[in-house]
Amino acid sequence: MLEKNIFVNFKRIFLFLLITFFIYYLFESLLIYKFFVLPVVIKNQANIFIDWNAITSAIDCSKKGFDVFIENPCDVIGRRYVYGSILLNIPLSNNYFFFNNFLLPILINLTLILFVTFFFRFEKKNEYFLWFLLIINPSTLLIIERANVDLIILLLLVLACYIWKDIIKIPVILAVSYIKFYPLICSLIYFFEEKISKKNIYKFILLFFFVSIGLFLDLNNIIKIVQNQ
Repeated sequence: MLEKNIFVNFKRIFLFLLITFFIYYLFESLLIYKFFVLPVVIKNQANIFIDWNAITSAIDCSKKGFDVFIENPCDVIGRRYVYGSILLNIPLSNNYFFFNNFLLPILINLTLILFVTFFFRFEKKNEYFLWFLLIINPSTLLIIERANVDLIILLLLVLACYIWKDIIKIPVILAVSYIKFYPLICSLIYFFEEKISKKNIYKFILLFFFVSIGLFLDLNNIIKIVQNQ
């Protein structure tokens, strides 16, 4: 049994490395832009991780005193900030530009590939093909190339699924709901247990209460986002 587990883990590690190098090849050869993703070109140069850079640039400009919901001159294409204010509190130092804008999104993307590789069970050949399609498809490659914030939301929600203690799960759901409102739907998990208890209803109400407080405190910025749209 132990030998079988070791073999399965080794096979998954091999798959993880294989798909990682394959994606690197797609980027390095520019095939990703030829067949999968339309690049964001600025001054005749393709900009990678541009969705993530919108956040780091907003953090930078926010520290300089700009209202990034109205103007964000730090961004390469001047995009105004459109997420919850919670992301502006990420402690990213301006002295680590390469880490903030390149290494960090790479680590996030690797975490995604690692999750897809180890989360699903592959026993048949067609399941391996499905695993390949889960990663090598235009939608996933677009998220990877842009390093979109929804990727972080996905990974945090997956983390919440593995955390049984509500003292950790509830803050995670709250945090991602403050980034974008839609993750709040995850509070419905308390209604999918075998027996719906008063305790579960209280947890559901508690989540909505704290999210409502967060949205109320951030209401002015939310109005700015809606007006910008």
